[in-house]
Amino acid sequence: MTWPQATNGNLTKITMGSVTIYNTSTGGGTLNTSSLLGTTAQRTTAANGGTATLTFTFQHNVSTNASNYTGTATFNPFGSVTMLP
Repeated sequence: MTWPQATNGNLTKITMGSVTIYNTSTGGGTLNTSSLLGTTAQRTTAANGGTATLTFTFQHNVSTNASNYTGTATFNPFGSVTMLP
């Protein structure tokens, strides 16, 4: 994913539902990682109709311009989902 570093500052945390799956302060406006926290079960949703909310927490308030952000998440074995914009 990418974000406007000057506006948001560092990415500080990602949660999936209520579980923190990433908590390394990351700058530069870019994140590409497969090093996630929590168990596989905590990072899994049901195959049929399962949902989970990914929440990204930044150092500062975020820009309200969605075009400043890009993002894709890959869920095995289902493939990639474009999250932003």
